[in-house]
Amino acid sequence: MSTLTPPSSRRVRLAGIAALATATATITIFSSVPSSHADPATPPDEPTTLGLGAFDLTPAPGSCAAIVTLEGGNGGTAISGADNDDEPPTDDPTQAGGGQGARVQFRIPVSPTDVLTGVVGRGGAGGGLGGASGTDHGGNGGTGTHPGAGGGGYTSFLVNGDLVALVGGGGGSGGGHNAKAGGGGHAGVIEGQGAFAGQDGANGVDASTTPRAPRGGGAGAIDAPGLGGVHADKPADNGNPGVDRSGGNGGGGDGADQGGGGGAGYFGGGGGATTVGDVSGGTPDATDPDVGAAIVGGGGGGGSSFFSTAHGATFIDQAEGDSLAPDGASRNGTGELEWEPCAYDLSVKKTAAAEVFESGTPVTYTLVITNNGPDLMGIDDTVTVTDDKAGGGTLVSVQASGSGTPFTCDTAVGSAIPADGELDCSRPAGDEVRGLDNGEKLTLVYSKVLTGNAPVLNNVGVTDRGNPANNTAAATVQPAVPGLSLVKKATPRKVAKLGEKITYTFKVTNTGNIALKTVTIAEQQFSGKGSLTPKCPALPATGLAPGASITCTAAYKVHQRDLAAGKVVNVATATGTTPAGNPVQSLPSKAKVKTPKKPKKVAGTPATGARSLSGR
Repeated sequence: MSTLTPPSSRRVRLAGIAALATATATITIFSSVPSSHADPATPPDEPTTLGLGAFDLTPAPGSCAAIVTLEGGNGGTAISGADNDDEPPTDDPTQAGGGQGARVQFRIPVSPTDVLTGVVGRGGAGGGLGGASGTDHGGNGGTGTHPGAGGGGYTSFLVNGDLVALVGGGGGSGGGHNAKAGGGGHAGVIEGQGAFAGQDGANGVDASTTPRAPRGGGAGAIDAPGLGGVHADKPADNGNPGVDRSGGNGGGGDGADQGGGGGAGYFGGGGGATTVGDVSGGTPDATDPDVGAAIVGGGGGGGSSFFSTAHGATFIDQAEGDSLAPDGASRNGTGELEWEPCAYDLSVKKTAAAEVFESGTPVTYTLVITNNGPDLMGIDDTVTVTDDKAGGGTLVSVQASGSGTPFTCDTAVGSAIPADGELDCSRPAGDEVRGLDNGEKLTLVYSKVLTGNAPVLNNVGVTDRGNPANNTAAATVQPAVPGLSLVKKATPRKVAKLGEKITYTFKVTNTGNIALKTVTIAEQQFSGKGSLTPKCPALPATGLAPGASITCTAAYKVHQRDLAAGKVVNVATATGTTPAGNPVQSLPSKAKVKTPKKPKKVAGTPATGARSLSGR
């Protein structure tokens, strides 16, 4: 069979951009209201009408399915000189000679990357040429004194090169003088999945000598083209068989009234046979006395039709009488697509990398937009995020969870986000763009330097055709309030001997809401000899977390002057730094160790250590 070759496509991009909302707070709060949404593209209000000949298109913007209606071309009518009447309702209101093309209607899901191709066939001419179907065609009417009519072309519909439907064309009538005989056969009527044979062309009427009636062409079958019509005693006047999808031509030109061409189809119909006699002396077919006596060539057979459930196509039953194209000689085939919008439900979540921020430092935000289905996002359904606090920030990354073509945004990764905070993100789909597949997530990460000492609240929203309950989310970042406490203890609390060891502990606690990357102990006052050198354990890589503590230690040996002073006093503070390098210091903490004082000397008393005897 011939190959249906699509021409170059012509496509148009339609983009939609969404706006943002605003939020307020009751206290001094930096409030931003980002919104994330795919502005749903709107499918055309009117159906797409396919013109004659080959077509090549992608689904309409925002569409995920189509109701497709196809009609094959009708065969031509060749009566009284082999021409269709200019005004059939007045001169020949029946126009019964040409066979009718088939009609089918079905629903088919479509994807943004689908390529829809096919051909809309022409009707057969009243006196000669068959209707074209791309490189295929209905059979030509036989040429001679009274040419037969051409067979109608088929109309086809393919998705990504796979044939889904083909409706056959009607056979052309035989040429001559008898509108009651030699009619073309109808195309195969589709009743569901599979191939459906056309109708045989009607027999013609020959001169008075019988039985020599030219037979009509055979219908295109479900698995083979139709045979040519046979003349009883003159093979040269036989019609030609169909060839693959093209109809066969009507019988040869040496007779008086030529056969009609077969309709094109899944398999083409055969051409009708030609008469031997001329206009006079015709005799009705013995099997049908109502066909009249005037002579006429045999009609062409109707082309067969085909329907497949490939790509999820669903056959739609037609009302009685609607399985064939409307009657009318040489009526062209038609094609129409009524688009159905995509039905998808987007949800959005927003998180900040940290719960607190230091004024003048960047905070990283993550937006996750999920398509919860049931459909994917169609052509020109783009993901648009608007966040007025993001303006001037830096886009860090754009990542989709699926395996399709990567997403990009109108701001490049590493570049500054526009002042209006808007990002429009999509992936290519041929010459167009589209959004997320069903179940796919889009993750956008950006950083923004925040300032001030009040909470920053970010709200995010999404607009779609689905559930509004999951269309909002929020993230709040608190300002950093660093803090440290120090509790210093000494063990033992009393010492009496020279060189006795005192052990000091310094318990440092992060009382703020932000981690501290360094912690040190500084002695503010020490009554002992020399200085203490506290030793602290290493901090975790993430620093000292809020609420966490470490204990530092130091040791000291009692000196003579400590015993003389009666005490050892130590005052220290803890100092830390935030991730941004900002310092924080604890209040001083004091530890005192008592030592026994030496007795004072009494004037005039020798320092012998002997007791004085009173009364002597």
